Amino acid sequence: MNTSLFYEVLLYLNSFYFGVFGVSEVGIALFKYVKIPYSKDAMLTEFSLLIFLCILEYCRIWLGRRGNFSDRGSTVSAIPIILSTLLILPAAAIVVYFLIWQELILRFEYIILSVQLLLHATELVIAFLNIMPSSRKQVYD
Repeated sequence: MNTSLFYEVLLYLNSFYFGVFGVSEVGIALFKYVKIPYSKDAMLTEFSLLIFLCILEYCRIWLGRRGNFSDRGSTVSAIPIILSTLLILPAAAIVVYFLIWQELILRFEYIILSVQLLLHATELVIAFLNIMPSSRKQVYD
């Protein structure tokens, strides 16, 4: 099983999905602000978390792709993938915040946030499988 290929496909898919996700969330936030009585503090908190999530996702995907394209088999090449994997945790925490603790959540948001969480979970598993071969000690005869 070539986990490197699966990992690259997931990163590629997530890079496009997150663009759609970010634009949708900004549109939903504007809709809530205009059409629904929504507190300014909650709007500011959610918008700042969305901006932070966008930066975090960009860095995570960039590190994952950089590490995936580097020379295979060395521990040094796994460092960007490890950092990308560690960045999944705060990104998933922000998505869970939007999914559960957001002041007002629409049904469409449940769907797109659930898909984003599913992508994070799948990338986490595949990233661990991708890191494992480079963490084994190389024995040469």
